[in-house]
Amino acid sequence: MPASRLRSCLEERGFIRLDPDPEDARAKRVMLTEAGRARREAAITAVMGDLSRIWDHTGVTPEALLPGLRSLRTALDTSREKGRR
Repeated sequence: MPASRLRSCLEERGFIRLDPDPEDARAKRVMLTEAGRARREAAITAVMGDLSRIWDHTGVTPEALLPGLRSLRTALDTSREKGRR
């Protein structure tokens, strides 16, 4: 599904809203609504059982994954910021 269609679907369902970007009048910021936050929490809860079983089976803890996930997030944020310039 193209990103624009996904965004439209999420907006139509009330999970996100588009706010003006105060730094760039041409851009919009995608923000979660209260309904979007509730749906995100429900999704996290739904997968936690499966993730717990995986962690138990492999012996890998969520804490062990955090440094790598933080590095990935930083790299993605940096890449996204470079794309805005």
